[in-house]
Amino acid sequence: MGTARYHFSGIAGAGMNPLALVTRSRGHDVQGSDRSFDRGENADVLRSLRRAGVVIRPQDGTAVTPDIDRFVFSAAGSPGGSTSRNSGNRFHFGTGGVWPSQGA
Repeated sequence: MGTARYHFSGIAGAGMNPLALVTRSRGHDVQGSDRSFDRGENADVLRSLRRAGVVIRPQDGTAVTPDIDRFVFSAAGSPGGSTSRNSGNRFHFGTGGVWPSQGA
């Protein structure tokens, strides 16, 4: 099994944070974004993720680029948020989960 590049939207959340850390611990490239980080909140969570090698990006949609293999999101987030909106048609959206980019 090869490595994949993951983006976790809402990575500071109680569900996304551990999923991102487990994914990273399995050798995958992990990045994520969260509005709370953009507001300067959840500093302990931010430090923990960075210490594990997770790259944190702004929650503005710019982090979702063609080199992302998996976009991970939660139904707890707003489906019309900028990250999902700016990813265009590359990803399938549902009520939550991990969705491969089209053609993957």
